Amino acid sequence: MNLNVFSADEWELGEYRKVVSQIRGNNGVLADDSLVKILKISPEVLQLLRKIISEHPDWDDEEVADEVLAGLD
Repeated sequence: MNLNVFSADEWELGEYRKVVSQIRGNNGVLADDSLVKILKISPEVLQLLRKIISEHPDWDDEEVADEVLAGLD
């Protein structure tokens, strides 16, 4: 793996980690369509994130983000 690929992967993981944090912090305040627009993700990714969070409540944001990225490949 060259440095550019590694950097891109780490950047994407960091971006998804932020998304996970924002979804956890939402607590149902924003509707799904608003979250999708604000976070710039698809409804399918939002549902995948929620599924992983509910199945693994003990995981931190990075672990959830990593699992989501693995599921998107």
